[in-house]
Amino acid sequence: MNKSEKSKEIAKITRKMIMKEETRRLYIVAAIEVFRDKGFNETHVKDITNRAGTSVGSFYNYFKDGKEEIIEEIFKEIARIFTQLIANLQQYELPTYKNFHDMFRNYLNIVKDRSNLILFFIEQMGGINQRFLHLKNDLINEAAREAEKLLNKLLENKFIPKQDTKLSAFIWINTLLTTYQWWARNDFEGEQDEIISNMTNFLIWGTTGKYIKVNIKKESEKKE
Repeated sequence: MNKSEKSKEIAKITRKMIMKEETRRLYIVAAIEVFRDKGFNETHVKDITNRAGTSVGSFYNYFKDGKEEIIEEIFKEIARIFTQLIANLQQYELPTYKNFHDMFRNYLNIVKDRSNLILFFIEQMGGINQRFLHLKNDLINEAAREAEKLLNKLLENKFIPKQDTKLSAFIWINTLLTTYQWWARNDFEGEQDEIISNMTNFLIWGTTGKYIKVNIKKESEKKE
């Protein structure tokens, strides 16, 4: 095979890979739409392929475990976003109150955009089967580990009181999930900014009292 033929073959393989990824993404988008309309339990693979304009046989070429594999992939992506938002705070030598406030705002925006999926994750995912129960616990634990890293950093620099950072991180994550669940189930009633401020004050003040007071004072001085 000469250089020209090799280039054509590489281009052909690349196009196939792109098309495969695009088709896979098409199924995920279609599945999200159907899950929102019918709920996960009432959704059949045929519903997803009808929405995507493809066949059931084609669907199983991409998702051998059916709709469960799609929901697993979706939640891994949501968990990655949630975890990354916490991890982003570690880039600051000393995260401010505003940094935490912005993080909670981003969380609420994600919940609002994906309310049905978030509710499904919180309320149903662990009860479907052992596979999802383990996945749910893994995702929560991963987010808690990132929160623990952040708290350990603040503790090492004596910006927060001495505490069990692992326990504090676990409380953080589970309180967030409970708050988001309440907010989504009540059709996002209440002022979003007020909810964000209350969450920030409640979660951060409880674990980082001295640290937060210092930062609030510094931010107030900057505004003056």
